[in-house]
Amino acid sequence: MRPRPARTSSSGRFGRAGPLLLGALTVGAASCIVRTDFVPAAFNNGALDSKGDPFREPAAVRAEVVERLVWDEVIDGYFGQGSGSAPGHQVAPWLQRVAQSPTGFLEIASCAAFGAGPRCALAATTPEQGREEIKTRLRALTAVTAGEAVGPMCEGFGRPNWPVFERVLDEIRFRQAIARAARSVGEVLQEGLVDETAVLQGAERAFQHAAQYIGDRRWRRERDRHTTGLVVKGGAATGIFSAGVVWSVLHLIHGCMSDPTCGKGRDLRFKLLSGTSTGAMITTAVDRFNSATTAAERRAGLDDIPKWFTCYSLTDLFCVRSAPITRLFDIGDAAQKGVLEFDGIRKVLSSCVDERMQKNRSELILNTVEFRTGALYALSDQAELRSPACVVEAALASSLLPVIANPVVQLPVGLPYDPTQLDATEPSFLDGGIRSEIPLMPLARRGAERVLVVSSANSILGGTHRLRNALEIAQRYIDVSVGGVTESDLVHAKRHAESVRQAEIEACRERLREGDALCPPDSPCDAHKICETRAWSDACSRSQGLPPPSAPEELASPPPAPAAEDANEAQRVKRLGLDDTDVLAPPIEPFWRVMGVFRNESSVDSLNGYNFEPAELRRLFRAGAEQGRLRCLDIARLLGIPSDPSTVDAAMEAKLVRWCSPELPKNEALCGGITHAEGFRSCDQPAPDTLNACGVAPPLGACQTSR
Repeated sequence: MRPRPARTSSSGRFGRAGPLLLGALTVGAASCIVRTDFVPAAFNNGALDSKGDPFREPAAVRAEVVERLVWDEVIDGYFGQGSGSAPGHQVAPWLQRVAQSPTGFLEIASCAAFGAGPRCALAATTPEQGREEIKTRLRALTAVTAGEAVGPMCEGFGRPNWPVFERVLDEIRFRQAIARAARSVGEVLQEGLVDETAVLQGAERAFQHAAQYIGDRRWRRERDRHTTGLVVKGGAATGIFSAGVVWSVLHLIHGCMSDPTCGKGRDLRFKLLSGTSTGAMITTAVDRFNSATTAAERRAGLDDIPKWFTCYSLTDLFCVRSAPITRLFDIGDAAQKGVLEFDGIRKVLSSCVDERMQKNRSELILNTVEFRTGALYALSDQAELRSPACVVEAALASSLLPVIANPVVQLPVGLPYDPTQLDATEPSFLDGGIRSEIPLMPLARRGAERVLVVSSANSILGGTHRLRNALEIAQRYIDVSVGGVTESDLVHAKRHAESVRQAEIEACRERLREGDALCPPDSPCDAHKICETRAWSDACSRSQGLPPPSAPEELASPPPAPAAEDANEAQRVKRLGLDDTDVLAPPIEPFWRVMGVFRNESSVDSLNGYNFEPAELRRLFRAGAEQGRLRCLDIARLLGIPSDPSTVDAAMEAKLVRWCSPELPKNEALCGGITHAEGFRSCDQPAPDTLNACGVAPPLGACQTSR
């Protein structure tokens, strides 16, 4: 090899700056040669066109499309689910029987898509007759797979026959789920996006997976309490506002459960939890709180939350891979690697996520996007995430921004990575907020009836200042796009829940007309109360005729009016159907209500989304706790906690005031001993041990990807 010549003195002081000078000259030359005409020309040549064509996707992709469509519709909440259900009434075997013979489902989907044809021997001559025949086939399929309840719904002395009662309601919900799944699959079948083979394969896997999931659930629908849910939006550092709101709400729940006259032995904790980005971290902390079995453990869980979200700085939570700026323009697999590693966040999660969270009675749902396919996954710790390691990876994936952070590549969902394929890339699981800013839909699909939505976003998209350059225009584009995604999430979930429950009410009326043995005309059985209300304990007390529709429940008195700056929030949440004082008209109201808590316009709005200075985080946390205090009585009513000033006594009113106004510990007591390094931490340095927020945890191992 020829020896490298020594640098001559003629290079002088310009020799070391050679690469920088060359780069500057290149950019300058490009600015003269490449004109703005290049941009429309590139667009015209397909620079931004989607590279995916669903009509040319391989068979595995088409089958997964069907699997996801069916799965989304059949995972509703049932009385007969989980280990606590009666041996003679379990929904999981019903789903298993459909999985064993998916041809019946394919026939119904084909009828829904094409009408009479090779797979659908309809005798109907009109659309109305066709719909009735499809209903008949649907009844036949559910009768074979689920059977039918035997015996009246009401016993003697006006008492509900609860085993029959619950089974009938589950049969109705099961039949409606099959109908929705067949309709969804029929649409893509009609469009040619999938074929019959994909329907058979995808439906079989979906029903099989759903049977295991429904059978393993650790919560169930209850007669005397609504299924409650919590949804938390992300927002990077500004998401700490939501942590403050949630901390305040958990104080209310803990206080009532610890008081015999308020809790009365009830578990008031949320059954369903769904979060994106920072919201995924917050709901994971709530799931840890839900794992407590004693008041002392709940108290400890409450104390952990402000430590998680206010004591650590950017240098603790992230490390930086120092590399040339050209790293951002890498190609191939290298392009998917970020410049940050969230090793500190992983250490906090690994310390605090444990086996108890896998066994409690709440379901944690973490939302992430698989970047290859664009698919949004709502991953459950009672379905896909079967180990603490998988929960940690999913919570982390939900928070990772493309390009900025290194993606998670190992989760037990999606299509497997085949390195033998020329264009194959590893899975990249990233920020769920790309597709769903407020992940309310997973709870609507699982049968939630009372949902609290907490958002760190501003109530409305403000801003009338002049945009000075292309960068500010791009930032505004992101703000408006995210705002649109947020509104779409809320409206879509609201419409889905309302349409599903309305169809279920109509199916209930029809089911009771089908079998006189269930609700005979001369019995005290009240079909109105069974189908349109949740007053099931009184559903067997009808003396004559059907009573008129019940009026909405009397509303609790609202808390003292907040500052005038909250007017924008009130206007927005009412428009989106999130105002708890705007009750839906019967009969939907008993089965679906959502309340929203948004961040108001205030001094905290000036904070940067990635300003992780502990002092700023505590300011956001306190602002969230204050907003929780202002909405406390409404939240209490949503959760079934006595809070109407006209009915609670002075002692209970004083307790509510105390529970709604928790005090954040002083910084020294909360974060004492935690120090922060100066400057960004290199990824060559390990995350500090102070991030073991819940104690040193044993190694979790890898998340197993087998399903």
